[in-house]
Amino acid sequence: MNKIFRCKLFKSFTLQEINHFLRKYKTLTRTYETDDIVFLECDECNQIGIVVDGSIDIQNISGEGHLSLFTKIEAGSIFGEVLLYSEQKEYPATLKATEHTTVLYIDKDVLLKALGEHKKLLVNFLELMANRTLNLHNRVKVITKHTLKSKIASYILTNSDKSDKVPIGMTKEKLADYLSVQRPSLSRELISLKEDGIIDYDRKFFYILNREALETM
Repeated sequence: MNKIFRCKLFKSFTLQEINHFLRKYKTLTRTYETDDIVFLECDECNQIGIVVDGSIDIQNISGEGHLSLFTKIEAGSIFGEVLLYSEQKEYPATLKATEHTTVLYIDKDVLLKALGEHKKLLVNFLELMANRTLNLHNRVKVITKHTLKSKIASYILTNSDKSDKVPIGMTKEKLADYLSVQRPSLSRELISLKEDGIIDYDRKFFYILNREALETM
């Protein structure tokens, strides 16, 4: 259960505080094996899930207007929080375990009570929701660009924070999925941008060589 420390819902919590939370509030722990279905698309969301161990794939994304920020939910991550108090309570995608996975569930009513009783938990939850909204806004801004080069440029500039050394933040496969393109197409455009002297890159970072050219794409 140590990986629960990585969950942003419990940011700044001590081990004692987390253990107290788990004793005070009703939670449910479930384990899944590889390829087990966690939730099917259109299943109703009535609780949040915290991945304690293992990982979960998001698959079969459908429905106009639905965007997935991630293709995989890693240990320490939370899911279901966006749907829990929204009018759209059905999962827009199927969630499937990719390995032996343990998930801690907190029901909607239990979470609401806990948020009302713990200011730090409430602040963490609001921060998590705000970051989700910001990330979604940033992705929409990126993938609505008309060309792949402009999508790459927008992603790099959005994450640059005025620095010319920009963390990629994910594998090339995940970046291709984030940009809604095929991996070979992404690789070709990255090579082209590198050959044109606009960017350079390695496994972890993009390096902006010509910011003006990147900004005009």
